[in-house]
Amino acid sequence: MTNTPWYKNPEMLVALSALFIGLLTAVISIYSRLCSRIRMAKTRDLSQFQRHRI
Repeated sequence: MTNTPWYKNPEMLVALSALFIGLLTAVISIYSRLCSRIRMAKTRDLSQFQRHRI
């Protein structure tokens, strides 16, 4: 086994890239779901407001 730095090891680069992509995907998914819930809440509140005006 050689004493090469971790950043020069190709397997470590692949593993860290996969970890980064997985975390980024999770953050984007959570953000997208949050935006969707906010949009649905606004639409629901607006539709209730319009029903009471009629």
